[in-house]
Amino acid sequence: MAPGASMRALQDSPTALMSRVPGTHSSQLLPVYGSHSPLFRHGRRSWSSQHDPDTPMPSFMDTVGNITVIKGRDITFTCIVKHLGKYKVGWVKADTKAIQAIHHQVVTHNPRVSVTYRDHTTWNLHIRNVQTDDQSHYSCKSNEPSCGQMGFLEVQVPPEIVDDESSGETEVVEGGHVHLFCKATGYPTPTIYWKKEGASKRDKVQEKGENLTMSRVTRHNMGHYLCIAKNGVPPSVSKRIMLRVNFEPLVTLPINMFSFPEGDDVTVKCRVESSPQAVTTWRRVPGEQMIISSHKYNATESHQDYYVTIMQLTIRNFTKKDATNYICAASNSLGSSEATITVNAIPKPATPKPEQEHRPPKQMSSPKNEISKDELRRKENLALSSPDDLPIPTDESGRQIIPVEGINTGVFEDENLENQGRNTRIGEHQPGFVEQPKGYDVFNFFGSGSATTWNTCCSSDVTRAMAVLMVFLATLYNNKSFE
Repeated sequence: MAPGASMRALQDSPTALMSRVPGTHSSQLLPVYGSHSPLFRHGRRSWSSQHDPDTPMPSFMDTVGNITVIKGRDITFTCIVKHLGKYKVGWVKADTKAIQAIHHQVVTHNPRVSVTYRDHTTWNLHIRNVQTDDQSHYSCKSNEPSCGQMGFLEVQVPPEIVDDESSGETEVVEGGHVHLFCKATGYPTPTIYWKKEGASKRDKVQEKGENLTMSRVTRHNMGHYLCIAKNGVPPSVSKRIMLRVNFEPLVTLPINMFSFPEGDDVTVKCRVESSPQAVTTWRRVPGEQMIISSHKYNATESHQDYYVTIMQLTIRNFTKKDATNYICAASNSLGSSEATITVNAIPKPATPKPEQEHRPPKQMSSPKNEISKDELRRKENLALSSPDDLPIPTDESGRQIIPVEGINTGVFEDENLENQGRNTRIGEHQPGFVEQPKGYDVFNFFGSGSATTWNTCCSSDVTRAMAVLMVFLATLYNNKSFE
């Protein structure tokens, strides 16, 4: 008889199985097959007639125990028997009454089943890669008729969505009702939860059960819905179901009138809601000529959410000729919609002409204030010359106008020079003149208000650069009446 013999087969041909287990007599194996067997009663008489009263009977030290395992893992049932002696231990799967093993010999032809033992006391039944049909009671028995223990193997199965029995992408017209359904298998039986992906509080869905029904659906119900199956056995699984709510397009404008300066690149926008997605166009009034992207126009669109499209029209180098009405339009299988944008031009401000430099009219000088161009040029050169090379100022008759060394006041040698203040000189600093280290002195001679006296304003011990600067400033002051 082949491995995996059933109870019925063993009753029909017990000797065939005996031949597979060396050293095992029929009277030793019959109790393993069950007390309901006709051979069991015969075997019990045989066993009793052979039992030595002085030999202790086999006894089970502990229960086999129950095992809960997730499908695909390995398990081991352990049976500890004391005083086994010459008797054998067998493993039986209760639901099918199929013998799994006798002593150290595997009987079933299931390749995932094996047995091990230790010290003729501990007997193990191993099942690798447990499957759902392995779930059952398993008995550990000896061929002593009253001995045996039983344990239960529970096989848990993670949830799995049955696609063929669940909704796929679903469409509904706005205002209608929709029914979504989801089927899952697993052990224990999974519970189905529904959730809308990325939903706000307003659109949040928290339903439980295989079916989800919604009435009077709107465009806000559009989106992906998750069917989530849980049974406490990881991992939980989910299926993504797309719900499309179809409706005719609606075109809206954030602003329906714009004003742009000429010469700029300008952009106008329209917002379109539609499902299915609409075909969008731009037209220009008058004539309602359709606008196509070119070097002058650039029409683009971007998508937001499941049903919102933003239309954009860019007008390059905007001019007064481009100031008109523009129509943005959208259409799908359910209808169409459009809106009009008015675009005005703001003239470019005129570029101001460069202002001519304003010069005050020349003042006629009195004869005594007249100065020749050569003299003016000489005075200009005076301000820009090296201090060592600067000439000493003179009056109109060529006389030098300088104070006596060490004296800060004096008498004008020419009364026509009083109150003019046009005489400037740079000279080497003289020790004792001003108590400063040697440097350069700058003298500027001004009238004191008297017709016959003058005084000086001077700076001592300045650098050559500062001296030149001071002379230059004084020269500008001296020449201001001759501009």
